[in-house]
Amino acid sequence: VAQVARRVSSDVPYAFEEDLTLQQLGYVTDGHPNAYAVRLRVSLAVPVVMDLPWDICRETVGYITSLSHVAGRCRLTEAEEVEVLELCQMQRKQYEIIEKEVEALKKANPMQLGSHLKIMTDPQAHLEASQQDAAASNDWLKRIAAIMRAHQLPASAAQLKVLIPRVVEGQHELNPYQVCVLENRTAYLTGTAPTAQYCCPPRPPESRWLLHADRNALICSAYDFQAKVLGQQSNDLAHTPDLPARALTLPDALRHVVSFSSGQARLDSPESFLLLYSLFTRTARLKIFSRVPVAQQHSFTRLLLNLHPHSSGHGVLQSVLHILANNPQICMEMPKLTRPRTLRTASQWRRKLAAIHQELVDHELRGNLHWPP
Repeated sequence: VAQVARRVSSDVPYAFEEDLTLQQLGYVTDGHPNAYAVRLRVSLAVPVVMDLPWDICRETVGYITSLSHVAGRCRLTEAEEVEVLELCQMQRKQYEIIEKEVEALKKANPMQLGSHLKIMTDPQAHLEASQQDAAASNDWLKRIAAIMRAHQLPASAAQLKVLIPRVVEGQHELNPYQVCVLENRTAYLTGTAPTAQYCCPPRPPESRWLLHADRNALICSAYDFQAKVLGQQSNDLAHTPDLPARALTLPDALRHVVSFSSGQARLDSPESFLLLYSLFTRTARLKIFSRVPVAQQHSFTRLLLNLHPHSSGHGVLQSVLHILANNPQICMEMPKLTRPRTLRTASQWRRKLAAIHQELVDHELRGNLHWPP
């Protein structure tokens, strides 16, 4: 709707059917920020001599106060916003002129004011009114229209018949907050450009590695993953790494927090990888005072990973840890390091690591992995 309203314009009053369609939009009282923007775009497309089914000043205040929540494709340009503020200023001047005339007539002849309102708002009363009352009402409208034209304001008879009852009923009044919003926004957009120039330091380019969206573990082969964990001599039984303890107590947890936060533990080492992988997959259980729930253990392990000074680095082992940190829903489905049996030989390690790599690839193919935005 916002894009369509931008391409619609007219410089003549609408026909009866078109005006009826426009008035039906007034029944949609949606307070969504985008709805304010759409109604203002429609207001810009409607000729100024026609009456709008909403108060443009209140709509503008609603738009300005919720501007940060308006979608980009609905947001008004600076020129359009200035034009809307000019319409608000014009309407407020119209209300001021009508208010003065209403107050003057109310003091002079309150009965005549009621007669004029009844003739303007009630078609049946307009038909039944005497020629003298109808002429007096028409002359009063012409007087107000002449004053508005003198102030270079649009003033059609149909528009005045809508604005005058609003003034009499007090529906045109804005509270001090709304007036302040309109005036401040007008001063901000129409004020002179500042003479001082403010230099903002350039923002460093963001890298996908900083978001831990690296896919090294999915791009590499199972052999590369095995080599990172077991080393190049993966057939040697003496080079197989040690599994972490099955339970991580409070003193051990604090010791690992200090080790990771200070950078003493190398994040790309097999020992650190196996510790974090075991905690993510609950091969090792975190026991502080009692057994910790799954979600809390995952949060602790993710915190332990992010506390490391080089947690934003990339690599095959770091990539696996980042994937598990961002996807807790797959952690319990990953192969455990102690099931179905404890890893002892190099061939057992190779099969287990190949299964871990294949499980990650399968989750990626099924679309189960969530990546940071």
